[in-house]
Amino acid sequence: MDYLATAVERALERAKCSAAELDLIVSLSWSPDHLVADTRIMGPRIGHPLQKKIGASNAFVFDLMDASLAKALYVVNQFAISQAVQRILVVRADIGQGLNSDPQSGFAIPDGAFALLLEPDAQQQFSSIDIGAGFQPLRVDLNTQIFSAADAKGTLCFPHQSELDEAICHAVEALNKPFGFALDNVLHECWLSHETGRPHCLGPFDLAFQLEMCMEFKCEPILATSFDPFNLRVEGVTLAIAGGSYDGC
Repeated sequence: MDYLATAVERALERAKCSAAELDLIVSLSWSPDHLVADTRIMGPRIGHPLQKKIGASNAFVFDLMDASLAKALYVVNQFAISQAVQRILVVRADIGQGLNSDPQSGFAIPDGAFALLLEPDAQQQFSSIDIGAGFQPLRVDLNTQIFSAADAKGTLCFPHQSELDEAICHAVEALNKPFGFALDNVLHECWLSHETGRPHCLGPFDLAFQLEMCMEFKCEPILATSFDPFNLRVEGVTLAIAGGSYDGC
């Protein structure tokens, strides 16, 4: 919560927006514990504790849990348009101590937190594409023998698949064809390999990291794509970057 609250404060300060002005808070997380004081509670529900901590008394709160970020942004945008919502805070926070990494590949969800402040966009577009058959999706095998707070709640199962990273890249290219965005304006998450300037695979935090970089120099629309490891799909959503003078994202 401390890391997430800091990210939220930075986002609100940058946008010159107070917590009381927020209309909606949407949270994503896979962490099965460490979000509430009682470790017997397994569901990741960080939205309401965050609302209380920052004093966002006017905000409606809900969780999307394991949705990809691109899909989450699209769902949130459609909801905001239908409900005349203006100021939306999308957050993610994960601490992986409650989940064991894959014993064969070592795959794990990185720890981190991000906060994105958005306004609805009536022109937003969304698309989703399957990466192809033959790959095993990520699954979480739950631990049925939990006796203490220190026990892991489950184990990530996502074995090494040599051609999966390349298949994801091909899917990103195929998804972008109908949109026709220049390569510089297509952002995609890195889950299985890192790119220049990013020493680690940031997974579900990678897109937010790239958006932070874009805020300084991009004003034109972009295509933000994210990977859903549970459904083996690449999903993309168009965004308009507000830049230094915040009008929405």
